[in-house]
Amino acid sequence: MNIDRKDADAALRWDLSAIYKTEADFSADCERMLGIIRQFPDLREGMQKSGAGLLLALDTDTEASRVLSKLYEYAMLSSDLDKGDSEALARLSRVEDIENGYRAACYFLAPTIQGIEKERLDAFFTEESGLSAYRRSIDLVRRELPHMLSEEGEKLLADLSPALGSQREIHSVFANADIAFGRVKDEDGNPIELTSATYVPLLMSEDRRVRRAAFRTLYKTYRQFGNTFSALLFARIKEKVTLSRLRHFPSSLAASVFGDEVSTDVYMNLINTVRENLTPLFEYYDLKREVLGVGRLHLYDVYAPLCGEASRAYTYAEAVEEVLAAVAPLGE
Repeated sequence: MNIDRKDADAALRWDLSAIYKTEADFSADCERMLGIIRQFPDLREGMQKSGAGLLLALDTDTEASRVLSKLYEYAMLSSDLDKGDSEALARLSRVEDIENGYRAACYFLAPTIQGIEKERLDAFFTEESGLSAYRRSIDLVRRELPHMLSEEGEKLLADLSPALGSQREIHSVFANADIAFGRVKDEDGNPIELTSATYVPLLMSEDRRVRRAAFRTLYKTYRQFGNTFSALLFARIKEKVTLSRLRHFPSSLAASVFGDEVSTDVYMNLINTVRENLTPLFEYYDLKREVLGVGRLHLYDVYAPLCGEASRAYTYAEAVEEVLAAVAPLGE
């Protein structure tokens, strides 16, 4: 049975106070971020003059990134608690507006770094030891030079950033807040609300009727909005293709893997290698079909357990301890 967050045990709720204790603290960092954004126009000239000026610009950008990341995580997690919460959506929208302002303000950083002659840049590293922490970042920025636009073009794209990628947020709100999938009956005939959280557990049921009902109910609902989802996907594809052309990439795939520092050959090799080695997977599914005693294995059978349900159950507190013990070698 699903329960409202307000009715759940406090120990089982996300504690977002670990990020910001109060809404006032969140708002204070919003104002702090706006203050940092106002500093960027004054940093441009110094970046080209000295290592100290370049370091100041990079340190300021790092500070902005850290504050913005904290703001974004708080706002995003808040909205994830309830996609229908208008206050949470407004908070997230506020952070997104700040992020767009940041991108518009710091658009000149990459072109300026790319415009510094190599000899001059080497001299900056010699005179300012603090720049060594940014050597990798600077190398990556200079790697993008063939795909950078003119200063006016970069400024235009920065100004357009609020509208870019909006399909993802529309899809998230639509799929997670507006669509209701209904209910399915569990093994004992009890109605279970079908959500993204309950779907996979229902697919792991030993009862094939439950698995089939969850699968068909979910996709029957999705099918009703097939044109909407297709339109969102097509809009995203057109955006990616257009941006890749603007930045002089041979394809949108090349643009997508550029940040990972791999070629399209590496990407295609991965796909081809998987395709050429599917036999063990098919053999496993054939074995699973035999163990389950079904004539044909369907998608809703993929998660079905082969050995029955696990006998060991963990409380939330026990699970926390297991996770902390597992990551302990990584340090505090």
